[in-house]
Amino acid sequence: MASDDPLTRPEIQHFIARMSAVQATDPLNPYGPFMESDVRMEDLFNLLGHEDAGELLATAVDRSLLSLEQAEAFLGIGIWSGRTNGSDFIPTLDQWLEDASSRVRVHLALHMDVLPFGGPRNREARGIDALTLVADRFPEYADECAAIIVSLRSFIS
Repeated sequence: MASDDPLTRPEIQHFIARMSAVQATDPLNPYGPFMESDVRMEDLFNLLGHEDAGELLATAVDRSLLSLEQAEAFLGIGIWSGRTNGSDFIPTLDQWLEDASSRVRVHLALHMDVLPFGGPRNREARGIDALTLVADRFPEYADECAAIIVSLRSFIS
């Protein structure tokens, strides 16, 4: 029986190993080495068969295969690299914030260049509840959650 864990697939393991070799070296341009590397998120999307690499990279951080900074950089690039302009990945970000159960996932969700729970489906009120929970469970992110809540409230009013 095949495993549902993509990290058991040799081609995914190889790709994650290539990702782990890329390091941010310039604090003024932290994404530079990731964008200049030969590791392309489109290639990972093709291996996965979809454009949501979030859970894969968060799990790679959990297993110490990638640093949090590496996952953040690759996901930040990946959210705008595919054909769906992030729409496959954004529901995962929102779910991570609603769950508020993993520091890694909360960090990644709060550090993407998108507004969580924004958009045409009037998810703002749900987002305010989720971000309030995140701030309670992870006080180190309370200021970021408060700033996002202000943005979401502007959509509601």
